[in-house]
Amino acid sequence: MKEFRNFKLRRQIAFLIGIAIVLIVMISFLSYINLYYTMKKKAKDYTTSSINQLEDNLRIIKKDIKNVGNLIAYNRVVQEFLTYDEPLYKVRLNNFIENMFNYIASLNDSIIDIAIIKKKGSLSSFFLHIDYHDYMKLEEQYKITSKDFTKPMFVTDMENGRDHLFYIMPIFNIYDSSYVENKIGTIIIYFNINDIRSLIKKLAISDKTFFGITDQNDRIITSNLEEEEGNLFEKYGYYIGSEDRMPIIQKKYISDLNWNVISIIPTKEVTKELSFFRLLILIIGLIMVVLLLAIGFVINRNITSPISTMVDSINKIGDEHLKQYITTPIAEEVKGIKHQIDLDLEGEIGFIAKNINRMLYKIETITQENIKSQKNLYEMKLHKKQAQISALQSQINPHFLYNTLECMRSIGYVYQVEEIIDISTAMAEIFRYSIKGANFVNISDEIEIIEEYLKIMNIRFRGKFVIDLEIEEELLDRKMPKMILQPIVENAIYHGLESKEGRGKLTIEGISTQENIIFKIKDNGIGIAADELKVLKDYLKGEFEDDIHTSQKRSIGMLNINRKIKLFFGKEYGLEVDSKKDVGTEVIIRLPS
Repeated sequence: MKEFRNFKLRRQIAFLIGIAIVLIVMISFLSYINLYYTMKKKAKDYTTSSINQLEDNLRIIKKDIKNVGNLIAYNRVVQEFLTYDEPLYKVRLNNFIENMFNYIASLNDSIIDIAIIKKKGSLSSFFLHIDYHDYMKLEEQYKITSKDFTKPMFVTDMENGRDHLFYIMPIFNIYDSSYVENKIGTIIIYFNINDIRSLIKKLAISDKTFFGITDQNDRIITSNLEEEEGNLFEKYGYYIGSEDRMPIIQKKYISDLNWNVISIIPTKEVTKELSFFRLLILIIGLIMVVLLLAIGFVINRNITSPISTMVDSINKIGDEHLKQYITTPIAEEVKGIKHQIDLDLEGEIGFIAKNINRMLYKIETITQENIKSQKNLYEMKLHKKQAQISALQSQINPHFLYNTLECMRSIGYVYQVEEIIDISTAMAEIFRYSIKGANFVNISDEIEIIEEYLKIMNIRFRGKFVIDLEIEEELLDRKMPKMILQPIVENAIYHGLESKEGRGKLTIEGISTQENIIFKIKDNGIGIAADELKVLKDYLKGEFEDDIHTSQKRSIGMLNINRKIKLFFGKEYGLEVDSKKDVGTEVIIRLPS
């Protein structure tokens, strides 16, 4: 919670709006899922109820057929028809049975035919819908005339597209117990299933769902769809085999009929009714998201952005004041620059902005007064420091040194020693140049001092090295800090050329570019070791704040010059050094044009 409070206001609002959008999406999704599973459960419950209702109706139909079978099988006339062989009597019984069967069929529209098979296998079909082929097929498959066929059964006839059922029932002699073989025949009741189909079509949810009856081999006996022939999984496998959206499948086995009642409801049939609610949830979710984004936009435009603008303005005001007063020369009069928060708003935010502007005006006025006071205090300290320096300098009288050097030169004249004359004259020029007041001198003056210094070195080392001085003419009138080149030249001689065997060479080059003045002091002396060179480069780049720890005075002098240039002109100027052991060293001094 503490980390959240440390966020910027805009991020906090964006985070809360994002969470609200995620919650809206999640709630919409969960609502749809809950509604989906509720509809799916209701569809399943309805299908279960329909299957149970169909099962009850099938049991009623089964019971009616069984009652018809019992009524026929145990009728005395039928019993006599199957047991007596006297022809005239059988004709009379046949007429009676035919009238009885007509009456039974008139009471039950589903009965198509009733056939009686005698013990010896002769077939009597009273409506001529059961032919000898049907009888032989049943006999071959179920042995209906054998002694072992003793229990009634329902048989489905799926041949030639017929959707009819056979109820086959053995007939036993119940009037003559002395009869040797108690089974005297078989009755076949042939009936259709139009009533069942009509009931199934009423119970089916839609014409896109499968609701029907199959036999033990999964062959479709009847269903709500038009084509009922064929295997269920061959015809409607695309319902069951759908992996992305599994359908609702329910199956119930009816043992008495050896049938399966099956319902297959595709998922899209369930979700079809949800399309309106899905669209409604989507629209409501989108409206809520748009409203949240609109609220976020209004808050951002009227509250967050103005506050951010005020914060940025206050930060800029502080930075600009600091930059202005640090970079302004002390000798220049400080001019106050008025800053304000530029917000064209009314209401609470506008009121705050206006009052902050008033406060900033007062702060700026006070700041200018403080800066003026600090400037005066700084000037006082500067005068004090200069007085201290003057006091220290006054302790060594320059005239004493001048007189001494003049004395040395006079002695040189008396004794005709040219070296003493030249050295004392050059040293006097260098000393006078180093103590004169100006911090910036013409480049021509700096070059003259270098030439004086090189005269002394040439006398000392008696022509041990060659000096090549190449300075562009246009540089001579430019300004540069005093005593910059002489220490570098001194380093090149004492640390590079003095210890070199044989004759050395010193090159001093000055060139001008569009942006920089560049001096190159190059020698072919003993060079600098790689590890010492790396440390020196790091210090020159300003990567270390402490003074360099080295016994070489060369590094200390170069660091002081580098710092001096950077203090005058900035970090982009200063010294660069490159060297290779036993090859030589090159120092580049970069100054602004």
